[in-house]
Amino acid sequence: LKQFAMPKKVIGIAMGGFSSEKKISVKSGNQVYETLDKEKWKVYKIEVTSENWFVLDGDEKLPIVKNKFSFFKKKKELFFDVIFNAIHGSPGEDGKLAKILESLNVPFTSSNSKSAELTFNKKRCVDFAKENNTLKRLFLSRAQMEKSHLRAETEDGLEIGLSLEPGTVLRNGDVLEINSQLIIIHQLPEKVIRVM
Repeated sequence: LKQFAMPKKVIGIAMGGFSSEKKISVKSGNQVYETLDKEKWKVYKIEVTSENWFVLDGDEKLPIVKNKFSFFKKKKELFFDVIFNAIHGSPGEDGKLAKILESLNVPFTSSNSKSAELTFNKKRCVDFAKENNTLKRLFLSRAQMEKSHLRAETEDGLEIGLSLEPGTVLRNGDVLEINSQLIIIHQLPEKVIRVM
């Protein structure tokens, strides 16, 4: 009996983006790239800038065909089986990338486009959550907001566990989506030390 090897799934790691957070996004994307097993999958980095989107393949930059979210390598068109979204800010966190991928039925690792679009605009998100009675508040100290792993409890007793990407810091007013619950982060006041 002949055994045929199954073709490797093609994984794209989208990184970069349009915001000032692109450097940390590239760092996150590179960390994901280094972690994934290249024996199991074909893994490609996708560099996203406001001008162009490319697949990085060694020293080559292969343009993304956006209307198909594919690319050509040695004259062969390749399609992604899944996209890992490592983009901080736009177009990763605001739903723009998700909207493109949803329209093409390409699986991806972030929130759907509607959730991402809503949660990216904090004021709109908080207003929506208040109107729909789904907003929970989580009070954290400054030290807690800087941890990448944290167990905490919302003011109404919901226990949550957070595991953030390395280098990610929570800020006062950030909104998290956990199990369809929207949670707004509030920083606890710091103690004032009086020196005489």
